[in-house]
Amino acid sequence: MEGCPEALPGTVIDTLYIVADGFNMAMASVEFMVDISEYFLFLADIVSAGVVEGNSVGGIRISYPAPADATGRLVVNGIVFTCMCEVCADVKFDTPLEVLPYPESGKIQAYRWPDMVGIEAVGLTSYLCWTASPVKHTTWGNIKALFFTSTT
Repeated sequence: MEGCPEALPGTVIDTLYIVADGFNMAMASVEFMVDISEYFLFLADIVSAGVVEGNSVGGIRISYPAPADATGRLVVNGIVFTCMCEVCADVKFDTPLEVLPYPESGKIQAYRWPDMVGIEAVGLTSYLCWTASPVKHTTWGNIKALFFTSTT
């Protein structure tokens, strides 16, 4: 891909975010799975609200005790993964990361609250592109200033 480096920058631990967009409804639950390719090792799902069945790479269903607001973009979950890139030199930047149908239903879908009607969705494909971030020297005072501000 244009603008991507030739090789990945060493051992990488990163998070992919799954976002529901275009539903325009209150969401009771959602189900899908993600193919992160054989080059990456799944570590964990991060779900801020909801009851989780399964995991993203085998099929995940997230049910919300209180309906989730999916009238705009809704971050459904984060997927933490790793790639020890010294070992996986064959990683190509055109390796797709795909949102796929949930194995049990064969669909990518969300259930609308309160009538529980299943609304099918289209899973998109993304591609990785890491860039090396330069390290800038700083002081402890500058780091603290990122988190504390004066009220006077």
